[in-house]
This record gives sequence, structure tokens and C-alpha cells, in this order.
Amino acid sequence: MELAAGADSEPMVRLVTDDASQALTCSVLLILMDHSDSAVPFTDLAARYRQIFAADLTITQLQNELVGFVEVEMNLLLAFFFNFLITPVVKIAGG
Repeated sequence: MELAAGADSEPMVRLVTDDASQALTCSVLLILMDHSDSAVPFTDLAARYRQIFAADLTITQLQNELVGFVEVEMNLLLAFFFNFLITPVVKIAGG
């Protein structure tokens, strides 16, 4: 939010959006919607994002900037029992 002066010099509060965050959200959601179950392993999502937008994507970005839009699932139980790293799956929130 930002405080600004209105036309009659009355103070007003204006919501300011982060265009970069909106672009990231739309880009990731478009990639996820290309998959029938709207879910994809993070490594595949990151590779596709890099291919299309020539930029890197991180789990931290997804968890911090796309809260409420995507969910990152990690099956740590399987990783513990099978002793290997399982790639997190990213899906549209609520899906």
C-alpha cells in the first residue's frame, strides 16, 4: 500500500501491485494448466519455465510468492524409507 494525496489534497491509500509477482504467477499457472492433472514435478516445471522465459525458478519463489496459487508437495516419508531424494511436485492450489 502507498499513501498519496488525492485530487482535493485529502490523503488516500492506494494498493500497489507487484507486476513481477503477477507475471510469475500467471507464467507458472499456465505451465501447470498444460498438464492434465495440473501437477508436475518441480524439476520439469523449472526446466519448462527456463525454456520459455530464459529465467530460473526456485522452490523458495513458489513457496513465498505464489502462496494460495500453488502447493508444493514433498513426500519426505518415501525419501526416508527409500533413501533417495524425491522431487517435489507442484500443483495448482486446491486441485
